[in-house]
Formats: sequence, structure tokens, C-alpha cells
Amino acid sequence: ADKNVFQNFIDQLAQIQSQISGTTPVVQCSAPNTTEPADNATFNQRLMDIMVLAMSCGVTKIGTYHLNWAACMHPTDNLGDRYSPNVHDTIHTFNHQSGHTMLQQWWGQALDHYGYMVRKMKAAGLLDKSVVVFTSDFATSARGHHGIDLPVLTAGGLNGKLRQGEIINFQNPNTYFEDAYAFTPAGDKGYPLRGGRRYNEFLVTLFHAAGLTPADYNRMGSAGFGTYDCPAAGCVGAEGGLNGKLMNYQASAQYPNQDKDAPLPYFKI
Repeated sequence: ADKNVFQNFIDQLAQIQSQISGTTPVVQCSAPNTTEPADNATFNQRLMDIMVLAMSCGVTKIGTYHLNWAACMHPTDNLGDRYSPNVHDTIHTFNHQSGHTMLQQWWGQALDHYGYMVRKMKAAGLLDKSVVVFTSDFATSARGHHGIDLPVLTAGGLNGKLRQGEIINFQNPNTYFEDAYAFTPAGDKGYPLRGGRRYNEFLVTLFHAAGLTPADYNRMGSAGFGTYDCPAAGCVGAEGGLNGKLMNYQASAQYPNQDKDAPLPYFKI
């Protein structure tokens, strides 16, 4: 008992010292709470707690969290059978107010989880020297998987290597693809998919900010990182045809940068 009292006293002193000196908060690297909660939202947050603890205790420097979409479900009684709780299908098919409302609810919940992760990173003293990325495999302005217009939200400056507090739009206002219109809440055609920048370039930018060189991330003797073209079988289907057009755009003189190993402008300091 005396040993526990003494240890608690030492821990309290360490916390006070941390507050006074402004150093990284003291983290207790003890076994995490692995009890599975009844609700999905708390379950997701507990997994994030474990990931932040692993980073704080030196177990890993990189974490990937694929959000369990079940945590972002809402009742669909008033949305009709077509808008069942399936994020993927709803994004592909929605074309009126109900589907739009459903997606707003889903993304709002997802961003709540992202905010929770960011707050946990900050409380652990990790945020300023890290970057926390929130993204999706769906394009910003259309209803498909287009790696040239993906939304990205970042928190943390990676030791001052990345700009913060800014909105950077890499879309080319002089290009658009009319067969990839997004829909407005009223069900009308909204704005079309505009040529942006490859998601690969965002990843390369993060690599550069983290101090990596092309020799560290290039694979199979190819510049850049990841896939830049359609698979060997070609771009198939309606979405595949659009992807083919996007690939042609990226290979054209309109595309602002052909260097696959160059970081994005403005984003990296």
C-alpha cells in the first residue's frame, strides 16, 4: 500500500512538473482498456485510445485507422429502402434530399471521430510533431472513386514542415468532366468533377515532409508512389471510362506538374 501511495505521489509530481515546464505530458504506458463497449461509437474511440497510447509509448510511429462505418449509422426509417445504411452505395446513387441528408449525418459523425483522435493526440503531446490525415476514397465533386479529386483534411504540422490553418484548392478551373456531375440536395446536377491533383502527390508530399527521399518510397524502379494509370486490363465500366479520361488529362500539357517525385506546391513549408 505504501508503495502505491509513493508511486501516485511521484506521478503527481511528474504531471505538475510537465505543466510548469511545458514539456510533453507524462503518459502512463500501462495495459489499455480492452473491454469491448456495447455501442459502436465508444468502441471506435477505444481503439483510437489504444493507437495513441501505442504512439506515446514508442510502440509505433505510424497508425492507420479505417473507421467502422457502423459507428456513423443513423436510423433510416424516413429515408426509404434505397437509402439503407450503406455508405458506399448511397454515395454512388443518391440524387435527392434524403440521400444528401444521410451523407451529411454520416460525414458529421466521421468528423466527430477525427476530432476525437486529434484531441487525444494533442493531449498526449504528439500533435505538433505529427500529421493526422482524414480522407475518403470518394471524390469531392462527384460520386465515384477518382484519385484526382479526393478530399483531405490534415491536423498537425509535422514539426513545422506542413502549412496549417489554410484551405488549398488544387482544382483546375479550366477543366471539367461533364459525365461526373455531383447532384445538389434538390436532385439537380450540381458542379462537375474538375481536374485536380493526384492523391499520390499528396502522399509524396508527406514523405518529403517526413524526411524521406524517392529512394525510400519508390517501388519497382518507378517514380512516385502507387498506381498512376489504369490496370493492365484497362479502365472498364462507366466509372472506368471516366478514369481513363482523367488519366489522359494527367498526361496532357494542361496538367501542371509531371514530376511524380515533386511535393505539392504551397502545402509543404
